[in-house]
Amino acid sequence: MKTSETTPALSPTQLVGFLLWRTGILILAAYSFYRGSRLALEFLDLAPELELGLGLIGAGALLVLTSLIVGRVQDAREERRLVE
Repeated sequence: MKTSETTPALSPTQLVGFLLWRTGILILAAYSFYRGSRLALEFLDLAPELELGLGLIGAGALLVLTSLIVGRVQDAREERRLVE
């Protein structure tokens, strides 16, 4: 079943609105995570080296997770092309 048959296409204005809304939610979530992590680090009172290390570990984990998601999406698109 093709998704283009069941889902109507968005107009350019709707697409821009959707992207702006989604970007706003992403920025809000990232800022909330940042403030929460800074609050947790202040509470734990860790050495600056440990704070930096935890930040780098978190950034690396985020990059790995993102690359896994991108790879899976590309694989799903390729599988869909092979089926059609």
